[in-house]
Amino acid sequence: AVAIAAWGGVLPLLANGQQWPVKLAGLKAKELGLPAVAYRIHMPSFSVYREAETPHRAPVSGELAFTRVDRLEDLQNEVSRPLVVEYQAGGIVLVRVD
Repeated sequence: AVAIAAWGGVLPLLANGQQWPVKLAGLKAKELGLPAVAYRIHMPSFSVYREAETPHRAPVSGELAFTRVDRLEDLQNEVSRPLVVEYQAGGIVLVRVD
């Protein structure tokens, strides 16, 4: 009974909790309407929520970059442009390259 409760109740809640920041980032990117790329992250659901294909590469000026917070420093060093945080939660970040 405990195993059934875990698989049927607790685990879906945990999975949803992990997916929520990605969903909100995708919806924010869609709302902003700017081109977006995924930088050193592979979460296809971002494209699903954004309703557009998301190439995997470094961004250029005027684009959004979807990545993990711990990769922001690498991104900053690679683009050498100011980054504006548009959304951040749960270790996920969506930045705009100025």
